[in-house]
Amino acid sequence: MICPECGKPGVRALINIAATPAPVDPVTLPITFLNGTMEDDAYWSAVGTPSTEEQSSEQAHAGTYSWKVVTDGANEGVKSGTFTVYDPQNVRVSLWLYGNKADEFLLRAYGGDGTTLMFEGTYFIQEDNTWEEVIFEYANTVAGSNARIEVIAVDSGTTFYVDDVNVSLIPAEEGNATPYVPNDPPPVTEQIPYGDMEGTPIWTDVGSPTTSEQSSEQAHGGTYSWKTVGSSGQGIRSEVFRMVAGKTYDLSVWLYRPTTAYQYRVTWYDGDGSTLLTNLGYFGGAADTWVERVIQKTSTVTGDAAYVEITLNGSGTIYWDDVTITEV
Repeated sequence: MICPECGKPGVRALINIAATPAPVDPVTLPITFLNGTMEDDAYWSAVGTPSTEEQSSEQAHAGTYSWKVVTDGANEGVKSGTFTVYDPQNVRVSLWLYGNKADEFLLRAYGGDGTTLMFEGTYFIQEDNTWEEVIFEYANTVAGSNARIEVIAVDSGTTFYVDDVNVSLIPAEEGNATPYVPNDPPPVTEQIPYGDMEGTPIWTDVGSPTTSEQSSEQAHGGTYSWKTVGSSGQGIRSEVFRMVAGKTYDLSVWLYRPTTAYQYRVTWYDGDGSTLLTNLGYFGGAADTWVERVIQKTSTVTGDAAYVEITLNGSGTIYWDDVTITEV
């Protein structure tokens, strides 16, 4: 969809929670919520101890600024300044999130005493690097001037932006707060950039192979594969991609060998780019046909620096194609 306010592409998700039973004759005094646009460098503060929590011009849904958060621990994020709510009131919260596909967030709203949790729901980012609107509603039953909103990333190593947070009363003609239905995490496949070897692949050489090039001589899917001619320790390395600690992934590699006289090696590093998940050499599989190798590993380090190397063990020619990472 195209955002009607800013003209930028985005995703809109209406999420609602099975909150407190709806109040009768709700108080109709308006809610004053400060700096939801993030254009002032004020009112927002950290939840936990994220490494970055600040007003930022790197991304903005509308205007010039958003609020940027980079977490270095689980369940860290940002909270709004306090605002006044009454008992009873039907409240609607709209906010815009920008992050990476499948990032998981907790959205919370506290009553007027600042301690009573009125709402908690999960939200999963659906697309990479796209502003997504999230809407939730709840029935407030604790009056006071210490109400607040929190946006919390579940995983360490998450970078996200929040913008255009709006807290308002649900108009009486629309009725009461509606039940919450959390969205599902999107499937995460082909996290490795250009793993299909189509377009303009951005794989880099490992060592100095005699030949390292996109090739139409053989292809498992599409038009191209990557051809390597060389000796032991020579091959290709992927661009970096994201992995999340505690989650399990399948790495799939398709390869074609004119002969089985030599083997190959798959080296896979975790999210920090230095923790080794596997470094195994393989024979196996017939010659002159495409063979799939699947390796399953569980990440122990969240980060955006994971990568894969596929190299020769022995001298020969191999074609690589359709290299994918899929969360299990």
